[in-house]
Amino acid sequence: MKNITIEEIEPFLEEFDLKISKELDESVKAVIESTMIHPLEEEVSYEAYKKGIKSFKLEEFEAFYTKNLSPNSLLMSLKLSNNQDKIVRTLKNESLEDSLYLKVLKLYDWMGEGIYD
Repeated sequence: MKNITIEEIEPFLEEFDLKISKELDESVKAVIESTMIHPLEEEVSYEAYKKGIKSFKLEEFEAFYTKNLSPNSLLMSLKLSNNQDKIVRTLKNESLEDSLYLKVLKLYDWMGEGIYD
């Protein structure tokens, strides 16, 4: 994933009664295609297309994920974990609203760096 991890996605999907699958079987409802796919993933994507399974680009899924996140929950999670890698990934998410972006930016530990560094 680009800006979110599988560990972050799983609880989100559970809210929609969905799970991540590594195999293409009858339970698959949608396929999320990464930015760059290797030949095996391309074959799975083609099989999903033949079966009429919807596919989404990774960027589309991240936009949907971000839109459906609770800003307060996200901020609390970031504050409690103080995980700077997660904060940086969140800041790279282009679907984040400006007001939320600024709140997340305040959580970043600059460690002596300037804003333009």
